[in-house]
This record gives sequence, structure tokens and C-alpha cells, in this order.
Amino acid sequence: MVLPPTLYIIYHVSTKTEENPHQHQLDITDDTASVAAAIDDWVAIVGGGSDGPEGQFDALYQIATQGVGWRADSTKIVIWIGDAPAHDPVPDAATGSGYDILESDVVSALVAAGIRVIAISLDTGGYPAGTDDDPNIGGGDYAAAYGIVEDGALGQATRITDATGGVYLFAATPEEAVEAIMEGLQALSTDVWWTVEADAGLNVTLDPEVMYDVPSGTTVGFTETIEVTADPSVSTTLTATVTFWANSYPEEGAMLGEETITITVMAIDIKPWSYPNSINTKSNGVVPVAILGSDTFDVTSVDVTTLSFGPGGATPAHDLTDPDVYADHLVQPWLVNPLDPEPEWYYFTANEDDYVDLVVHFHQKDTGLAPGDTEACLTGELTDGTAFSACDSVRIVK
Repeated sequence: MVLPPTLYIIYHVSTKTEENPHQHQLDITDDTASVAAAIDDWVAIVGGGSDGPEGQFDALYQIATQGVGWRADSTKIVIWIGDAPAHDPVPDAATGSGYDILESDVVSALVAAGIRVIAISLDTGGYPAGTDDDPNIGGGDYAAAYGIVEDGALGQATRITDATGGVYLFAATPEEAVEAIMEGLQALSTDVWWTVEADAGLNVTLDPEVMYDVPSGTTVGFTETIEVTADPSVSTTLTATVTFWANSYPEEGAMLGEETITITVMAIDIKPWSYPNSINTKSNGVVPVAILGSDTFDVTSVDVTTLSFGPGGATPAHDLTDPDVYADHLVQPWLVNPLDPEPEWYYFTANEDDYVDLVVHFHQKDTGLAPGDTEACLTGELTDGTAFSACDSVRIVK
């Protein structure tokens, strides 16, 4: 499943007096023209920067706490590119937000939002270790401007990426940034799990329940068990949808894809219109077996050339490939006085409902049924090649 590209645009104002230095410009989108227009609005003011540390803790915190257009079922990834560590704290006086922001606040907000951070660290000459460098080296501008104590420690980006399940990478040149981003995306891991919605009477489970920390690009396999728990009185089609998810289990995840399972449950009635289903082993006659249709199963979808009944594998006694013969074996309801305002059904079907059934006859001598047998089964295929087997009780008479 290929998801559209997602971008979060912020406006980085390098100043000591401007309120709201990081402003949300554009919701997540795959509209590249809108992205380009938003980037074109970026400017560097107050000398164009060239100092450090920087205020990226505020940007990361705002991304985690603002509504930025994340899809409800998305995997949230933020790519952080920088060449200097972050101020710690980012004081209220610098942002006008009403609170100071510490590294611990950033981590808590990102984790709570389910965001993974990929940090691409660059060395442009000021801080050799980039975003992992010491924020107390070359700093002091926040202290001078706002009267705070500069704090923080080496390894900010590594700690944040570790805490969020992301990746820290070091790109020596700007040209390597794109390659580093792609490498970081491939290096991410995710939990993969599944959910099932199934019709009553159909039970679908997979093993294991969840696969943890699956590396990106890995193909995973689940063992799937499909169990029909229904004992239908008519043939019916049951469906189930298995949805696969990725993210941090058991949080709401990003949908990877769906599998649709369709099961046709066949129902037969041996010797319809009678019970118990007594079969005389000395008889030279035929055993009628009704395949019961329903609103979800059309008996004409049965490939009559594949039918086999009983342990002896008896084949139909009549040539059901002959259209006229076949028509005689399709039993269906008839209307009594169809012109009556409230016409009544005369049930001519095998189980007295208003769906067409198929009654097939088998020579008793060919069925292989013998004293002691309590069940007999019909096997065959549908016209689409789907194999089936259905059974009913019998009482063998010597």
C-alpha cells in the first residue's frame, strides 16, 4: 500500500523578540504546488541566523501538540534536519506560548502523539556533532535576552529519536540529506497486527496476534485459521475481512491492507421430504440428495460433472449435462393462483422455502454405504473451481 507524501511546513523565525517563532503554515498534503508556495514564503531575518543553539524544541513541541492534519490511521513521522543543538529550555518569553519548553516536555509530547522522529544531523562548521552537540557551547543568547539559565546536555537528537522509536543519522554534507532521509525511513521499525470482521458462523484468527519491531521493508507472515462454526439449514456464503495495521500496538494504526475471505458453506438433505434418512442396502433404487439453495447461494453454480456421493464415490444416476434433464432436477416453488391479491406459495422445493434447490440421484449400490454408517457426504466443485463437501445423517437398513 503506497501512501501519499506528507509534509508539515513551519515558519522558522530566527529572532529573540518575535512571538510564535514557529508557525503552522500548511496541513499535511500531497499537493506539491502548495508545498512549494509555502516554502517560497520562508525568510531568514535578524541577520540570517549564524548562531546557536537553536529553538527547534519549540518546533517539535508544536508539531506534537497542534492539529497539523495527520490522517487518523497514519504512521506519524517527523524528519528533523539541523546543524546545531537546541536551547534548553525554550522560555515563554521567546515564544509567547505561556510556558517554558524543556527536552523532557518535547519527548513526552512526541511520545503521546505517537510521532517518530528521524534526525538528520549536519556539520556546517559551527557544531561538529550537529544536533547532538553540546547546547552550552557558544550559547548564552537566550540567557542574555531573557535572563534564564542555559541548560541541556550532549546527545539531544539521539535521546529524542531513541525515545520516539526513530533514527538518528549524520549526513556530512547537505547533498547527503535526501539519501539519509530515505535510509532513516528504511531503518524504522513498526508493530504489525490484524483485526477481523466476520459474518456470524465464521471464525478467522491469525497467529501471532502481533509482530513487534518489524524492520521497514520486511515481509511478515501470519498463520491463518478459518473455522466455520455455523451449521446452516441452507447453503450460504459467509465473508470475513482481515485488516492489517502498522504502528505502535495497540494504538490506532495505519492500515496496510485488507484480505477478504469468502466461504461457501454447503447444506444438503439426503432423501428430502423424509426423516430419518433410511437407506436399504438391498435396494436397487436411487438415493436423492438435495443441494439447498438460499439468498446467498445459487445452486446453478454447482458443477454437476464433479459430484460424488458416499464412500463409494457414486456419480449422478442421470445425465445432468443434458439441459432438459438438468431442468427436471431443479426444484422450485410454484405460485398457487398468482392473480390472487395475496397469492400463496406451493412449496415444491426440497426444504419448503422459496429458493431453488438441486436434487441429484445416485444409485444406492454405488454409494458404498454399509451397516454402521451414520453419515454420508457429497463432494464436488463449483463452476469457479471451488471444492466443497457437505454431509447429512443416514440410517442404514440391512
